[in-house]
Amino acid sequence: MRRFTIAERVIAAVLLPTSAMLTAPFLTTVLAPVLGEADIAFAQLFIVLVAASLAGAMALVIAHGIARPLAEAADTIEAIAYGELASAPPLPPSRGEIAHLLAATDRLAEVLGERQRRELVH
Repeated sequence: MRRFTIAERVIAAVLLPTSAMLTAPFLTTVLAPVLGEADIAFAQLFIVLVAASLAGAMALVIAHGIARPLAEAADTIEAIAYGELASAPPLPPSRGEIAHLLAATDRLAEVLGERQRRELVH
């Protein structure tokens, strides 16, 4: 299954709630016969608030999905920098741009670990 890139996630997080907010007046005019004239403003406000809440929730999920793997990669790189190649935390497999960074970090740890073993043997 294809995962969305970071750019696609950010675009979706912005466009979906924005489109919901822009369609609020049209939705309320469609619902006007059901709601009555007095409740149209409240319905419009409710739709906008729900869309804004969804935008905030999506932004938090996206930020967490980006920040957590980057923090794990930073921990691994820090362990490598201190020469603790055996104790470098394993990185979980994933896809996308961050996955390339994580794979490169794992490969760096392997190469440096192998180099360190060779130096010890010599």
